[in-house]
Amino acid sequence: MQEVAPKAVVTGEEADETAKTDAALVADKPLWIFVTDSDATSDGMRKLEEIVFKNEDVGVGAKFFKCVRVTEADAARDRILKDAGRGTPRMIFLRRDYTIHSVVDNLKASAVLKAMKSLVAFTYESNFDRMTRDYKKLLNELDRLDSVRQRLDDLKLRVDQKGDASSRKKLESEQKEYDAEVTAWNAAESKLLALRRKGDKDNPA
Repeated sequence: MQEVAPKAVVTGEEADETAKTDAALVADKPLWIFVTDSDATSDGMRKLEEIVFKNEDVGVGAKFFKCVRVTEADAARDRILKDAGRGTPRMIFLRRDYTIHSVVDNLKASAVLKAMKSLVAFTYESNFDRMTRDYKKLLNELDRLDSVRQRLDDLKLRVDQKGDASSRKKLESEQKEYDAEVTAWNAAESKLLALRRKGDKDNPA
């Protein structure tokens, strides 16, 4: 993004218009802003891209946020980001109302995770550690399902080439079982990602 600071989309004195204006200034999720270094090959950028962002807890935990990449120049012009730290690369964590929650220029996964957990605890009823733990289990299950799919693809190729009726029946049975498991996985993921915000119990993020 070139600009993070929100703009009201409706103005007026009527109560319903004012409510729409206020709603426009609140994001669905807290924001995780990555202010990049002008030198994409710098040690800081390399460390973030190759180490911090590849940390599994960081990657899964990002689902709690709207993640935005902003250049150093654009951050310096943005009315919110310009006052949130100076160094690059850095992370800026914003609450849903676009106020600054924290700034991280310590390029370690532990520092980023600490900031993520703090803002998640401020925003959500959903627990960061529990959600990331359960989602990583889902990812392990997805790896298993990918292996099953690859085996079924190989089996289908062999059956199409010279399979008999018994082989086709076995393939159909295993394909049906696989499809049911995929459906169950998708349902489990949707349930896990129904993140509940504080004060908004009936409307998951």
